[in-house]
Amino acid sequence: MRAADGSVVELTWSSRANFKPGLHVCVARDMTARKLADEALRASEERYRSLLENANDIIYSHDLQGKYLTINRAGEKITGYAQEEILRGMNITQIIVPEHVERAKRMTEQKLVDPNTQTLYEIDIFSKDGRRLTLEVNTRISFKDGKPVSVEGIARDVTERKRIEKEKSELAEQLEKQRKRLQEIVSDVPAVVWETWDAPDSPAQRMNFVSAHVEKMFGYSVEEWLSIPNFWISIIHPDDKETAITNAVETFAGRKPGSNRFRLLAKDGRASVG
Repeated sequence: MRAADGSVVELTWSSRANFKPGLHVCVARDMTARKLADEALRASEERYRSLLENANDIIYSHDLQGKYLTINRAGEKITGYAQEEILRGMNITQIIVPEHVERAKRMTEQKLVDPNTQTLYEIDIFSKDGRRLTLEVNTRISFKDGKPVSVEGIARDVTERKRIEKEKSELAEQLEKQRKRLQEIVSDVPAVVWETWDAPDSPAQRMNFVSAHVEKMFGYSVEEWLSIPNFWISIIHPDDKETAITNAVETFAGRKPGSNRFRLLAKDGRASVG
């Protein structure tokens, strides 16, 4: 029906006749607002479903016994199990590695005792093809009528990040061992031995190693030499700086023999030949 202002109004009609001869009673109910609300709700649900299915992280829920209730496409992609397969009755204990099952259960128990407890934690799972993956998990408890009914979670695959972190840690450990071994070798040498990274004139050049004798010779600590980029350049005698840097760059590039003679200013102001 069209209203007086020209807008279209959607109505539902109900009618009844025979109250009195010739009388016909009709009741019209304006359904426009309800229809608009329903359409808005459907649009919101579609947006939520799109976000859920296109997320890169696993978004899932399971009951308090661990049986999966929902899982998005990312869960299928990461674990290798089809959604239908997971939702047919799989339990979280079938995916989580045995030694981490108790951790997952403990986190759920903590949430049940105090829903505000932070439960961001890592667990390992086995994918369908047998690969071991590390997930970073965050969960919450879902309630119905005031009673806990399920666990909702978001899980991010951090396997690659953990691998890189481990490699960096192992490399740092190896470098530290090498540094200590080199320090032991040159500790009794009455001269300064150092090793640098990057070109001599690069703003990012750093020293990886400098022998302990450097402090006795110039007064600056090993930490100062290692922590400040291009520290050696900052203490070259002004009259020698340009030549020293040019020679160092050419030596680094392999264009001339590795011999460079210049003066360095010690912490007390003395000029020492380097």
